Amino acid sequence: MEVDGCTIEEISKAVDVGSSEFRQMVGRLASAFGLVQHPDPLITLRAIEARMSAINEQKLHLDELKKNPHQINPLNTVPLGTESTNSQKVDDGVRLLRLLHGARIRELQTKINELMADVQKVTASPRCDLSLGRVILTEFYLTYFFYNIHNDLLRKKMKRFKPNILITGTPATGKTTLAKKVAENLPLNFIDIGETIKKENFFDGYDKRLETNILDEDKLLDHLQERLDSEEGGYILDYHSSELFPKRWFDFIFVLRCDTQQLFDRLTDRGYSDIKRRENIECEIFGTIAEETRESYDKDIIFELNNTEKEDLGRNILEITKIVGKYI
Repeated sequence: MEVDGCTIEEISKAVDVGSSEFRQMVGRLASAFGLVQHPDPLITLRAIEARMSAINEQKLHLDELKKNPHQINPLNTVPLGTESTNSQKVDDGVRLLRLLHGARIRELQTKINELMADVQKVTASPRCDLSLGRVILTEFYLTYFFYNIHNDLLRKKMKRFKPNILITGTPATGKTTLAKKVAENLPLNFIDIGETIKKENFFDGYDKRLETNILDEDKLLDHLQERLDSEEGGYILDYHSSELFPKRWFDFIFVLRCDTQQLFDRLTDRGYSDIKRRENIECEIFGTIAEETRESYDKDIIFELNNTEKEDLGRNILEITKIVGKYI
């Protein structure tokens, strides 16, 4: 990798990278680009170089849009929810219908909440007045009726009886441990993707540079499809990539984040090679997994959780149970 014509290796030979002056300079650059500074200044420098490249690419894209403003279509940000008809006008019509349908569901929920509030005002002190017994019974039936309507709407939106969950994040952020605990709490069926890949030998070669097996994605997806597409649902998976899976499979996605120093120690304990460890640290610095998840799924089903300390595990179990539990 080059920075202004010099490789990182050449810089490390020409400059005392361990000096406080060099670290402070790199730290100021990292802050200017909104990056988290890593203990190794060379890793931080690589992150800065990558961010600069990304900014240049984005600027070129914006310049192109200015030249061709007709390319900008705000409806393109709305998920189509089905295969494209290859007609921009028809696709935009489908997107508008989806927006209207979502608005009607929200309007119905608001009316339900208002009605329940009015009923509760009438039955504020039922124990003090037996004449309110009939109203109390009415409230019970209304509650039961609207509760079922609300749940039916949610399940139609999810397209399954129980939600499917994906827990993702950089390797060593604690995905498997958290997924197992949540599966026990709710309860849900836990699928350990890493173990499944090893057990079923879903490999398509070996990467010598990273010293790791290459995943056969098609075999893995075929293996999971029947369960994840079922109307029953109720599965929780953990994997370090989210864009691999079809969008329709998941109702909730939780992205785990971790302090880079803690992550460095965990990856070292796992015996990761220097290059593999460095790439994973850079991935966490940039928030690559979170970014690819936001690009692949609806933002309203994505939740980012810090999972650095042991105490975070308990908090995250409770948080996920709180968010997902109401739909089970």
